[in-house]
Amino acid sequence: MKVLATPGLGAFFFDDQAAIAAGAERDGVGYREAGVREPAEAVSIQLVLDDGYVARGDCVSVQYSGAGGREPRLRAGELAPLVERALQEALAGRSLAAFRELAADVEARLPGRAAAYGASQALLDAAAHLAGHHLMARVVMDEWGLPGTAREVPLYAQSGYSDTVRLERWDAGADLGVRHYAQGAELFVLEGEFADDAGSYATGCWLRFPMGSEHHPRSARGCTLYVKRSGLPYLHAAA
Repeated sequence: MKVLATPGLGAFFFDDQAAIAAGAERDGVGYREAGVREPAEAVSIQLVLDDGYVARGDCVSVQYSGAGGREPRLRAGELAPLVERALQEALAGRSLAAFRELAADVEARLPGRAAAYGASQALLDAAAHLAGHHLMARVVMDEWGLPGTAREVPLYAQSGYSDTVRLERWDAGADLGVRHYAQGAELFVLEGEFADDAGSYATGCWLRFPMGSEHHPRSARGCTLYVKRSGLPYLHAAA
């Protein structure tokens, strides 16, 4: 088993609350003074198991680090080597199949809650893999003796909406035949030009097609379109 800890960036910002409280001057979404708002940092932990599976966890902290009793800002470049070394020492020669006891021991050796958070994620991922079912919830239920059952639940990218959004790039001379929009569509011409039986549409044109519409699009010179289809209840049936 091999341990890797890689510094990286988080998905939001770190805000220096002391500087903001002292009157740091805003500049758009940021601040004029350097260091008041900076990209969040993170450390990605990868446990490369003997069978090649990579169990993962992320060491992250909250936006308001250092305020209200929270830990100071996570410095990924400093934390990564500490985490990697601590995990290598803590996990050497040990089985990762049992999560609860191992996680408690490992967390006690790590520098802070962000590191413990990421390590526990990776250890739980590894235990679920070694159990053969890959269900982390089931590992927790089994090791804590919780009632109920755990099963896979399908997740979808868009919850509650049936619309799809994409970019389409058409080559010069493209002819797509007849397109039918059963649930409606919106098209925005980002570049180039296309035409159908009703006319031509250059860069900047925005078209709405009600439910049940159809047309025959083609492009002599090529074009790039933003296309949104379905999930458009305000586009009622075509006249």
